[in-house]
Amino acid sequence: MQNPLAISGTVRATDVEGTLPSAHVFLSNTTFGKITDRQGKFQIKVDRPGTYELIVRFTGYKTFSRTLVIESDGIEGLEISLKPQNRDLGSFTIVAKNRSEWRKNLKLFKDVFLGTSSNAESTKILNEEVMNFYNDRENGKLIAFADEPLMIRNKALGYDIEYYLETFELFYTESYSRYLGYPLFKEISLSKPSSRVVKRRREAYLGSIEHFFLSIFEGKLLEEGFIVRTARDTIGGGLLVASDTVDISMTKVQSNITTKSMSFEDYLFITYTGAYETEEYERYKAMLMINDQVKRTGGRNRQRSWIKMVDQNKPILFESSGYVINPLDFYQYGFWGFEKMADRVPLNYRLNSEN
Repeated sequence: MQNPLAISGTVRATDVEGTLPSAHVFLSNTTFGKITDRQGKFQIKVDRPGTYELIVRFTGYKTFSRTLVIESDGIEGLEISLKPQNRDLGSFTIVAKNRSEWRKNLKLFKDVFLGTSSNAESTKILNEEVMNFYNDRENGKLIAFADEPLMIRNKALGYDIEYYLETFELFYTESYSRYLGYPLFKEISLSKPSSRVVKRRREAYLGSIEHFFLSIFEGKLLEEGFIVRTARDTIGGGLLVASDTVDISMTKVQSNITTKSMSFEDYLFITYTGAYETEEYERYKAMLMINDQVKRTGGRNRQRSWIKMVDQNKPILFESSGYVINPLDFYQYGFWGFEKMADRVPLNYRLNSEN
């Protein structure tokens, strides 16, 4: 096993002298994180080289984010300065927490953010009271934010998650949502996870979008169970899917060995042959009246998803871990659109490490 690689540095603030003790420093979407000591210093150790997103949070200050490429020597001596945060409420109307409208918005938020899968049924936000909601009636959208991290307990996958929510918007008319945040995963139990949790983690990872992009990076799409076809919109709605599979040799290596990019026209329609679509997903499709215009071949379908780029000039950038650097630059539909935070495992999850 490779020796751990260290990331170290000091956290300060622009409006006060000295350093910031007790700041939260972590690598987003992983289990790697620390709290700064009395001198504002931190050291995080990772188990392998790669590209990570370093996040620093301290109450009352803007989130600090920086992409780090960790090579064989690690990174030392980072100097990080946090800026004060001033939230501009603009013309939005905040929803009072003692009103039924707040409870209604909270349920809607949880359905969109945590999801409605079987894993979501065992996932709770432990500090729901920190949630705030704005109704932007002019633009027909709900905006959610929290000044404190959401403390999430996912019993199905055995993780406690600190989630720092940066953006959440739900557009009522389009039935479309977008959100961005930074999760830090922690094991609920210090002991070895149960066989049931190990099985659920494996199921959550296999066929996921991280699994897909990792398979592209390693050139193992078919070996890992993914079939990719092109697709386009039809005049009557739904997708027209090509019969021939796509060669994903269109990816090209970026400026460092850990990053690749991918661009395409219309849609990519991805079938994961290793698992079937769930009953919860069938109910989700019926509720949203989703029709992908693809006929069944008998029984349940294999997991099917499709993606579309927001801007052809902004390719999808992804790392050797399967992590997508710019997730807001492409749309996810189908099974991937159904999977939410309750179905996520950390980027440093290893498929065979718990067997």
